[in-house]
Amino acid sequence: MKKDRGLEGTRRALWVAAALVAATPLVAQTWPIEPLVIRVSDARVEPGGEAAIVLRTYASLPVRRGKIRITTGAGGLGAGAGPIEAWTGGVLFDVDGTRVATVTPTPDGLGVDLSFLDNFDFVFNRSDGVIAVLTATVAPDVVPGTDYDLLGDISESELRDPQEDLVLLELRPGRLRIRAAGSPFELGVGNVEVQPGSGAHIEISTGERFAIGSGTLVLDYDPDVLLPGDAPTVRSDPRHGDVDLAVDLTQPGRITIDLDSVDGSFNAEVPGDLLVIDLPTRPGLPLGTTSPLTFAAGTALLDPLGDPIPLLIENGSLEFLTLPKIFRDNFEIGDTGWWQTGTAP
Repeated sequence: MKKDRGLEGTRRALWVAAALVAATPLVAQTWPIEPLVIRVSDARVEPGGEAAIVLRTYASLPVRRGKIRITTGAGGLGAGAGPIEAWTGGVLFDVDGTRVATVTPTPDGLGVDLSFLDNFDFVFNRSDGVIAVLTATVAPDVVPGTDYDLLGDISESELRDPQEDLVLLELRPGRLRIRAAGSPFELGVGNVEVQPGSGAHIEISTGERFAIGSGTLVLDYDPDVLLPGDAPTVRSDPRHGDVDLAVDLTQPGRITIDLDSVDGSFNAEVPGDLLVIDLPTRPGLPLGTTSPLTFAAGTALLDPLGDPIPLLIENGSLEFLTLPKIFRDNFEIGDTGWWQTGTAP
């Protein structure tokens, strides 16, 4: 019988290929592991007051137990001294509520361990955002206008996931600023980096606790940066307290947000990024363009008794870049994860 030379050639080629594959050692494909980045948020407090130091993430990764060490710099108090008179508490945040953590001052008095090593039945950071709040009383003789470093000590910190595997961790520092007694509370948006054509993530933030009962925030932006046919959205995070939002977008380039916290819990215990505005931007905007974000007349907050809250307003801007720093720093855009957030169109 005549052999099919084409079929025989194909078989030989397959045999040779199989032999080469068998003789070649398998090399495992590896990818870089991104660390879980925890940011120590900036905090504000007056002399002798109690500061709330917020720890937050930008990506969800469940954590069950561990320890985080935060240290403070000496600032203007001299070598060996720190601004903290007493560490008064620590709370972890989970989808099912909160859990009190152990706080242990470091031997030199300049830091604290937020410890939850025996936490076997509680998982947090199933969503990005606030994961813990440390409270501390600052010394009455600290000098207004002084800044102190809030540093994370990686060598004395560890986190484990629900499978008891170590979590690769990176701690980003913050600052503790002493404000003069009776001076206004800071509220602002800062500078926001965004790539043209993507969504700007604008956070309206505070640096310290003060109970908000109601109020109105009026934020102006250049309507020419908005993606045609789209509109900004505003959302809150229940970790900062209960609040109802009513958003008015009828005037181009203006976002008016009416706030109502019936129980007065909004910003009462957990300061930070209280509201997030997602603003879709127009593609093709020139790189390097800076567009202002400005609080307009009509911006005012009231405490739960209806009295005006004195505010120091910080305006900001949109900065259009090819790759915002949030990505260059290994941050990820926040995800909704397991948390439910209040959203208003």
